[in-house]
Amino acid sequence: MNPIVAACFLGQPFPTSTPAPNSPWHFTRLTKGEHLYHAGDDFRGLFQVMRGSFKTLSSTCSGMEQVLDFHILGDFMGMDAISVGEYPSTAIALEESEACSISYAALSALCAIHTDVQNNLDIAMSRQIRRKTKIITLLAHTSAAERVVMFLLDLLNRTATADRETDVLALPMKHCDIASFLGMSAETISRQFMKLQRLGVVRPHVNGVQICSAALECFKGSMDDGGFSWAEATRKEKGPGIRGMSSLHPTFASCS
Repeated sequence: MNPIVAACFLGQPFPTSTPAPNSPWHFTRLTKGEHLYHAGDDFRGLFQVMRGSFKTLSSTCSGMEQVLDFHILGDFMGMDAISVGEYPSTAIALEESEACSISYAALSALCAIHTDVQNNLDIAMSRQIRRKTKIITLLAHTSAAERVVMFLLDLLNRTATADRETDVLALPMKHCDIASFLGMSAETISRQFMKLQRLGVVRPHVNGVQICSAALECFKGSMDDGGFSWAEATRKEKGPGIRGMSSLHPTFASCS
C-alpha cells in the first residue's frame, strides 16, 4: 500500500521521503493567505491538513464572503466536491501550512482493494457530517456567548494531544472570520470575548488562549441541564477574574 495513504487513513507515520513528481499523492506548502484551491476549480482529489490550519469560504451573489469552516491538523478538505466535480468553496491558509493532496481516482482504486482504507474514509466523512449537523444546531438554538464558548470547546477537543498544555489553544484566525462562521458581527465577537475575559472563562496565554477548567465543566454539565450558566461559571472559577484587559493575546488577530 502507498505509505502516504497508510498515514492518512490508517494512522501510520508519514514517510520522510518526497513523493515522485508523477505520484497521485503530493504535499503542498503554503504561506499565510495563500489559496489551496478556489471555488469552481475542477475536483482533483482530497486534501488533508498536515501542518498549520485553513479556512474554507464561499461567496454570495452579492459578493459577501461566508466562512464555512476552519480546518486543523488531520482534517480533510474537498469532500464536498465529490458529488459535483468541482470545489464549491475556496480554501485559504491561515498561517504557514502544509496539506497532502490525494488523487481521488487513485484513492477510489485503493478503496476497492483495501477495505480498511474505505472504512476509515467513511468514518472521516461521517464525522464531518456529524460536526456540520452540530454546527447547524449551534447557530439555530444558542446565544452569542454560548456560540463563542462552543466554538472554543470544539477547537479544543479537535486539537487535543497528549503533549499539549491542558485547555490551551492557538487562534490563528481573524475575529471577523470567527464572526462570519458563527453568524455574528465582528463587534459582537469582540464584546463576547471581553465578557468571557471579565468572567475569567478565557485568559490570554503565551501560546494563544486558555479556557478555564471550571467553565469547561459547567458547559459540559449544561448539555444535560438545558442551559449554560455564566453565574455558575463565575462562582466555580477560583481566584479573581481578569481585570483591566483591553484585548486578547496577539495571536487572536484583528480584521485589519
